Amino acid sequence: MKTYDHWVIEVDRSDSLVRKQLSSFLNFVNAPKRMKNLILGIQRPTFLDAKLPEFGYLNSISQKIFEQAINAQDYFLIQGPPGTGKTSRMLKALVEYYYKYSTKKILICAYTNRAVDEICSVLETINENFPYIRISSKDEGKQNHKSLPYL
Repeated sequence: MKTYDHWVIEVDRSDSLVRKQLSSFLNFVNAPKRMKNLILGIQRPTFLDAKLPEFGYLNSISQKIFEQAINAQDYFLIQGPPGTGKTSRMLKALVEYYYKYSTKKILICAYTNRAVDEICSVLETINENFPYIRISSKDEGKQNHKSLPYL
């Protein structure tokens, strides 16, 4: 039988998902009670009742969703199947609102380069020189380089 005097301990990268899940669980456990109740659906999210500008490209239902999203104090989720106007209308209205009426910064993320392409084309319909920085593997470094107050 062979015996060893030296051992090497190597990091097992396969458990990174377990670490992330545990970290997320601990974040949830340590979150304020109100936040836990919101996440679990025990408490309803809150909304302001501010009057907002109307965008001609939104129908009445989309305008109401837009107003709820802007007035949401906790969170707001917009979900729907392809072709329902989430990017071409709703994202455009939300970004246009923050661009024209707010100083807030915006971060828009997407899973695919195709989705990023679509988002960029929508941003350019708001303003031909709409200021944004695109970070993706497809067009690395490509950016609309006017002033860049928004991300």
